[in-house]
Amino acid sequence: MAELETVLPTAVSDNADCTFIITDGPGDVTARERGIATRIEVAPRRAVDPTGCGDAFTAAFAHAWLAGRPVQWCARQGIDLAGACLAETGAQSHFNLRV
Repeated sequence: MAELETVLPTAVSDNADCTFIITDGPGDVTARERGIATRIEVAPRRAVDPTGCGDAFTAAFAHAWLAGRPVQWCARQGIDLAGACLAETGAQSHFNLRV
């Protein structure tokens, strides 16, 4: 994440009208809109299987964004759905399980 934080200011200044969403696995989400960064806290959760969590975040975020919701609200929707996904076993396991 530290490398991204050094590159992102240039990307934002070059694309001032863009919105950037940065996820960091189990870490907080950073939303940068018009050059202003907002950190959205992610509460610790018990991980069952992370398979598909990024997709779940993206789907919920995009759904809310396309409905015209504020970026922080969109990120919170993504965090909540990714958390629900994390709590379930996916179709293919991320973990190397041996029976």
